[in-house]
Amino acid sequence: MEKLKVLLLILGGLAVFVWRMVQKMRETARREQQERPPARPAGGNTSFEEMMRQMQQQNQRGNPGVPAPTTPGGRRLPRNKPEGPHPGTARAQGPVAGASRDEYLPGKNRGSCSPQHRHGPPACR
Repeated sequence: MEKLKVLLLILGGLAVFVWRMVQKMRETARREQQERPPARPAGGNTSFEEMMRQMQQQNQRGNPGVPAPTTPGGRRLPRNKPEGPHPGTARAQGPVAGASRDEYLPGKNRGSCSPQHRHGPPACR
């Protein structure tokens, strides 16, 4: 019997809590409805057909050109130049200028310390 009383007390407390939350929600909704003006469609009494006509006219006129891309600070982004690499970045034709292709094959000339191997093992430098 004692357990039943505790259970009823918990259920009663929960019911009162939920009822009070619903009352607060209704009161808040009523107050907000009084404070806010009634919602109006944007642009006044413009019908859908009128808005559609306006959009079609804008499309027929054509959209203005896309503005140049800018950084978040408002400066224009640099344009990519497809002419070629920048003047200071010219590279040699091979891995090492003047070296033959055979010198870089795997397993070839391993362990040798000739002057031709400028980029060889650290002991050769």
